[in-house]
Amino acid sequence: MNKKIEHIIGLLVVVLMLIAVAIRRDGTALGQQVMGIDTVSSAPSIASEMKHAALPSAQVCKQLAISDVNDLKEVSPHSWALSDGRVLYSSELLGQDIIGYAGNTPLFVLTKKQTIIHVVCGPNRESPGFFRKVQRRGLFDKWDELTFEQASKLQVDGVSGATFTSRAVIDNMKVLIPVMSHDKNRQSHALFAIQLDGTQIVTLFACLCVLLFGIATATFLKGKRWRMVQLLLNLGVLGFWTGSFISLPLMIGWLSHGANIASGLVILLILILAVVMPFLGKKSYYCTYVCPFGAAQELMGHLGPKRWKIPTKVMKVLHYTRRGITMTLLLLMWTGITFDLINYEVFSAFLFDQASLFVLVLAGVSLLLSLVVSRPYCRFVCPTGQLLKWSEGKK
Repeated sequence: MNKKIEHIIGLLVVVLMLIAVAIRRDGTALGQQVMGIDTVSSAPSIASEMKHAALPSAQVCKQLAISDVNDLKEVSPHSWALSDGRVLYSSELLGQDIIGYAGNTPLFVLTKKQTIIHVVCGPNRESPGFFRKVQRRGLFDKWDELTFEQASKLQVDGVSGATFTSRAVIDNMKVLIPVMSHDKNRQSHALFAIQLDGTQIVTLFACLCVLLFGIATATFLKGKRWRMVQLLLNLGVLGFWTGSFISLPLMIGWLSHGANIASGLVILLILILAVVMPFLGKKSYYCTYVCPFGAAQELMGHLGPKRWKIPTKVMKVLHYTRRGITMTLLLLMWTGITFDLINYEVFSAFLFDQASLFVLVLAGVSLLLSLVVSRPYCRFVCPTGQLLKWSEGKK
């Protein structure tokens, strides 16, 4: 069979597998607990079919000091009044197209006398690490005790290392504040979703320069010095500074709910390069020229002693481990047994203040092994790398 045709078939197969997982994930997530918040029966993904926002869960009510959900009397599709004069607003319908890291991030905002009391997040499927970082940085407290007018003028920056989640929270507030202020001329939330602040512009420019340099080293800038510079840029800019990398949770989240253009532009470009460059003859382009953790392992290899010579029989076994791990993860998700394991890819170790202990240990072990074994995580473990390999028509 023609290699180009095999490549196209491989890409289609991988996309279909991920779509199947994304659909399965949405189906099994209903009624389960997500991010420690009791999910109501109406998921954000079907909010467009609803005429009214869903009532807050018991846990959301507890966070907002609402003692009895039956005290909420609907006054609009987006709000409820309480007997003590407080009013609760939901961004579920208004923000249904605002995408965080893995889907919608609807907010509940409790107010009284034209003043915001507190903001909490409703049911969502954000990465636990990203969500905890946003909470620890006090993002949900930024609007507390502000009048609607003050809140409308407040400029809130995203949280570095949790850009997707924090921008989704900020954009949800931007579409909700005009409603709370009864501004009939409010702007569409889609406009807010594509705005870029100064920090995002600088970050975008830096990432674009790194990606362009990666293309150059893959095509005409040859030599160990250029390679070393590229690895350092990938590690520093795409890894530690911006956390820009492809991962299973990200791809499945985008297929489930779409992507926020402003927050996800860099990773979208990376994904496009990962798909297009192999068609131009640069096989395993993302893994070799972009992936920050791949760069970290290769740099560690330059520091290590002589490489271990792995016995042929052991290599034959290791050759199949990455396939086995990837297929096991997909089967666990297809069958609805668990979706949590995809959060344990090592890439979140770059955001070490939000990575789990398991991820940090796995990343550390992989880096130590890189001193004597060439890119061990890439070659023997990485599910994302295996999917990209399959997408190129390889076994």
